[in-house]
Amino acid sequence: MLTLERPRAVTSSAVEAMRSPKPPRTRLRRVLVGIVIAVATVASALAVPTLMGLFPSVYSPPLPEGAAFAVGNRVVTAAEYDKRLKTIEALYGAQAPADPAGADRFRRDAAKAMAVADVMANAEADRNIVIPDTKVRQQLTDMISAQYGPGPDGEQKFVTALGQVGSSEPEVLDEVRQQYAAAELIKQVTDPVQVPDSDLPAEFPKYAARLGTPEQRKLSNIVVPTQDQANDILNQLRGGAPFADLARTQSLDGATKAAGGDLGDPVTADKLQQSYAQAAFAAPQGQPFGPVQTSQGWNVGEVTQILPGKPADFAQSQIPLKQAVTNDRKIAAWSSWLQDQLRSQDVRYADAYRPADPDGAPAGLGGTPGQ
Repeated sequence: MLTLERPRAVTSSAVEAMRSPKPPRTRLRRVLVGIVIAVATVASALAVPTLMGLFPSVYSPPLPEGAAFAVGNRVVTAAEYDKRLKTIEALYGAQAPADPAGADRFRRDAAKAMAVADVMANAEADRNIVIPDTKVRQQLTDMISAQYGPGPDGEQKFVTALGQVGSSEPEVLDEVRQQYAAAELIKQVTDPVQVPDSDLPAEFPKYAARLGTPEQRKLSNIVVPTQDQANDILNQLRGGAPFADLARTQSLDGATKAAGGDLGDPVTADKLQQSYAQAAFAAPQGQPFGPVQTSQGWNVGEVTQILPGKPADFAQSQIPLKQAVTNDRKIAAWSSWLQDQLRSQDVRYADAYRPADPDGAPAGLGGTPGQ
C-alpha cells in the first residue's frame, strides 16, 4: 500500500493491493487519531496559539538519562515505555515494523500515544472519572473471547500470550479502564457542542460532495512485475486481444486471474490507491488504461461499468448534514482542548522518542473500547 503507516500481511489479491489500507484498531492508533472509535469521523487538528511561546520564561527541566518522555513532573523511563508497549502488543497485536525507518517512526508514535494517554489520565482524575471494575472485566472477557475464543481455553491462551510478551492481566485491565475513561472524557469535553438548524444552509455547500453518492466503477486488472511487460500487455489489448484471456495467462494476481481480472463489486475512487484511482477514474468505459505502478507491481486495467454519482439534495440531507457538521465541530473542540492540555502539562520527549509533531493534537474522536 502506498499509504500504509505500518506493515500488513502480504496478499496476492489485486483487490486488496489497490484498495485503501485499514490499519488495525490498536490503543496506539486510537490515541494517535484521537482515540478512534467513531470510524466515520476523520478531521485535521486545529491550530491554536503555542502557550509556551506566549510565556518564554517558563522553564522545562531536562529529562534524566534513561527517560523516554515526561508529562509534567512524571518521568516515563525507557524501561517503563517498553513494558507499556508489551501490554499494547498483547491486547491489540500492535507490532513495530521490521525496517529501521518504520521501527523508528513506530517508536516515536508509540511514545506520543502514551504521552497523550497520560495527559488524558490527568484530566480524567481532575474530573473524578471512575470506571466500575465490573464494566472493565466484562470488556476484557469479550475481547478475549473475540481474539482467543470463549471460555477457559480462551482465557488460558490469553494468559499464555501475556507471558510471552512479559505483560500481565492487571496491566491489561488498566489499559481497558483507560479506554473507557478516555471515552467519558471525550464525551464531557464535546457534549456542549451543538449545531442549530439555522446553521445548516450555510454549511451545506461544504458537505454536499460528501453527502452525495460518489461515482463508482467496476474494474478488471492485470498486474505484472515490470513496466515493459505492462506496456506489452497494453499494446496487445489495443490490438484487440481479449482482456480476460490476457489476465488468465499473464496476471500475477492468483485471486482474480481465474475470473479474467475482474476485481469484483464497483468501487469509489477513495477505495483505491491514489495513483491507480486517478487512472481508473479518468479512463473511458471499455478502454484499457495504464501502466500504473502500485505496491503489487505494474497494472493495466479496464473499466467495465460506470455508475454515475448523484449530488446531495439539501432537503433530503438535513439529518446526515447535521450529524456531519456536529461531528466535525466536536472534533475541532476536542482537538483544541487536547492541544491546550498537551502544552499546559509540559510534555517532553527524549531525542530518540520525540514524534514529528510533539505538540500537535491528534485528529478524530473516540468512544468506548472494542467497537
